[in-house]
Amino acid sequence: MEKLYYNLDQANAMIPFIKTILQDIQNLKNEIDELILSAENEGVDLDHVMNADDLSQNEEGFRANLDDKADQIHDLMLQMAEKGILLKDIDDGIVDFYTRIQGKEAFLCWKWGETEITHWHGIKEGFGGRKSLMEQSLLKEVTQIH
Repeated sequence: MEKLYYNLDQANAMIPFIKTILQDIQNLKNEIDELILSAENEGVDLDHVMNADDLSQNEEGFRANLDDKADQIHDLMLQMAEKGILLKDIDDGIVDFYTRIQGKEAFLCWKWGETEITHWHGIKEGFGGRKSLMEQSLLKEVTQIH
């Protein structure tokens, strides 16, 4: 997929979309976790269910249910990717947007619970390398990307 670059206003405008998609992904992940926990409590051999061809009707139903939820998560993640939004962490709700800061490719970084994007990091730095956008010169630069 082609990289899409966002300025700060464009990225902030995507937050409602991201919240909706991310909430759906997190709900599906929780459903998968509950299914797996329930199966483990019932003594189901998950390795067998996920890899074998000779399954009982119940095992086939369980695997189909897991596969369906995983496919739904994949489709939701694809919706984000098609808009150039990179989902970095489902549980913590961390997403990145490609941008340019000081002439270099970087990420605008948003985390679930934040009302707007206030941080960025270099391409190779990751979430731990987040830096504030509150420096006036950076804010002006990031808001002018097209």
